[in-house]
Amino acid sequence: MITRKQHDILRTALGLDESTTPTQNHICRDADDPDCQALLHANLMTAGIRMQGGLTYFFVTDYGKTVAKEEQPEAPSTEDK
Repeated sequence: MITRKQHDILRTALGLDESTTPTQNHICRDADDPDCQALLHANLMTAGIRMQGGLTYFFVTDYGKTVAKEEQPEAPSTEDK
């Protein structure tokens, strides 16, 4: 299961934050970004070229595209149980 933030990263990488259909397939983030690393390990993204300054282009896999089009995960509850 991915977090809402990770889901948002997938959608942004695909341009789905501004469109109902994918318009791109990349996002440039810090190579050590923990959310992107989690998406890499879940096979939802792949890493591309590492740029000067430590930024890396990440690309959404076919599996990641399917997950990105699903509903957003629920936000964690802030209520005490």
